[in-house]
Amino acid sequence: MIELECLMELHTSIDEAEKRIVSSGAKYKTTNKIIDTYYYDPKTGRFSLNSQNKLTEALRLRRIVNENKNIITYKKDHYLGASWLYSDEYELSVSSFYDANTLLGKIGYSYLVNLRMEKKIFEYDKYTIVLEKVQHLGNFIEMELSYQIRERQVLLEKQKIIETISQFNLETSSELNSGKPELMLLKKKLNNNGTQF
Repeated sequence: MIELECLMELHTSIDEAEKRIVSSGAKYKTTNKIIDTYYYDPKTGRFSLNSQNKLTEALRLRRIVNENKNIITYKKDHYLGASWLYSDEYELSVSSFYDANTLLGKIGYSYLVNLRMEKKIFEYDKYTIVLEKVQHLGNFIEMELSYQIRERQVLLEKQKIIETISQFNLETSSELNSGKPELMLLKKKLNNNGTQF
């Protein structure tokens, strides 16, 4: 299943960003508190950073704390040269975070990185907009297409997402060519080397 989204660092405050997107017609949906735990295979290195510091595949266990939901996700990223285009994403709900975490450990997967965040979710036209506060990483805006498209439509639809975000007049970075787990892993790597992030 194609997941088409755009992620940017958000330099406008979350409150101000919310005001601007709501005044543009976005509808508030919910706020979720999320704990994402990523895993990798220590024997093969699968699901960890590659030699280009990219996480091209991911295995994630998500806990939606306020809804008491747990989801296992597999993601595979697709690139055009060095630029990330979209991800294939497959999800499965599980009843117990503890049992799923234990099972992943028993079959050989190890902890890679953990992300704690608050996500404010909005619906706007054909998109889902998420304003995110990620602990130890910062604030982000993510906009995702709400319906499925064919691979040949990806470039055009991605450009439309970027243009739509720009209409909100927010202070953002350009589109990030990395996901949040990659950014956190790179931050930890740089900090371990004594370099400022």
